[in-house]
Amino acid sequence: MLPEDAVARFLGGLWQLNRRLKQLAEPVLAEAGELDLQRFILLRAVERGLVYPKDLSAHLGIIPTQLSRLLESLVARGWLERQLDPEDSRRIRLSLTPPGAALTQQASQAIQQVISAHLQGMGAERLSALLAAIDVLALTDSLPSPITAPRPESE
Repeated sequence: MLPEDAVARFLGGLWQLNRRLKQLAEPVLAEAGELDLQRFILLRAVERGLVYPKDLSAHLGIIPTQLSRLLESLVARGWLERQLDPEDSRRIRLSLTPPGAALTQQASQAIQQVISAHLQGMGAERLSALLAAIDVLALTDSLPSPITAPRPESE
């Protein structure tokens, strides 16, 4: 078992990293299209093929009632559409609208720039070690990342 101070340092570091990520990302996302990090991740997940609310909830760890409110806000802004699944009319399928796809692409590029600029100062070796550590920690979760999952083949 790890010493208590190591666990506390780990948790504190994650908390600080999460705060810093929001400080870096939120202004860029707001400028790109009145987005916040959570809504951007939802749009990105739909873009990457998580098109059913149940899958989004499971993969992102968002409770269904909160997810429903977030999805509704994205639909109201015209960035997301809900349709009946052509293979099962009992299911709702989500898709990006053309403005939603354009916004997701624009926001992705903006996030890429700001995060890259922040990480570049680490140096290649430290960055490689950080990414390897993240991969090890992420393996404890059996769900693929909605952010890095490959895009589905065109239907």
